[in-house]
Amino acid sequence: MASNVWRSMLSHVVGAAKRPTLQTVTLIPGDGIGPEISVAVMKIFEAAKVPIQWEERNVTAIQGPGGRWMIPPDCKESMDRTLIGLKGR
Repeated sequence: MASNVWRSMLSHVVGAAKRPTLQTVTLIPGDGIGPEISVAVMKIFEAAKVPIQWEERNVTAIQGPGGRWMIPPDCKESMDRTLIGLKGR
């Protein structure tokens, strides 16, 4: 299943590479090995000359109104705007 998600994402982004416009992608490095993987993926896209602008966001939960835990609003806004994201582990 994960391979299907990667295939779909790569297809979308590589399709964007065929267009002259810059594709903005929300990047959520995550914890553990996520930051290392994120850097490697960014290098791969750069080497392939895919026109991507990365918007790095943090998803560490914050306490919102009424004490509810939620992702930071700037991360949700970025995902809503870009419609595509890459999350590390």
